[in-house]
Amino acid sequence: MTSPKRRNPKAYNGTRTTTHNLKNLLPTFLEGMGDHYSTSSQQVLNYWKEMMGPTLSPFAHAETYAGGVLTVKVRNTTLYALLSRQEKPKLLKRLREAFPKLMIKTIEFRIG
Repeated sequence: MTSPKRRNPKAYNGTRTTTHNLKNLLPTFLEGMGDHYSTSSQQVLNYWKEMMGPTLSPFAHAETYAGGVLTVKVRNTTLYALLSRQEKPKLLKRLREAFPKLMIKTIEFRIG
């Protein structure tokens, strides 16, 4: 069988097959997708730590980023109220400016 990345010319009328097996194409595609998503989520989590600074980052720790939602664990209710009500639009704006290719929908704050 030929290489899975080789294309047949337009109006091809030969004996070579014109289709490719999905099992040959899928692993390379999934590897590329996995690298993209794991790298981008890790970058968002690291940027949150930088954005909050050394003073606030221990009290507001970014736990996960999946599906466009950043989940942040906040230690006390005062900081939770401040971040979720007043600072959330500003934080979202900064995240979207830092990662324009990612679709960051919202930030969820949780006390814990």
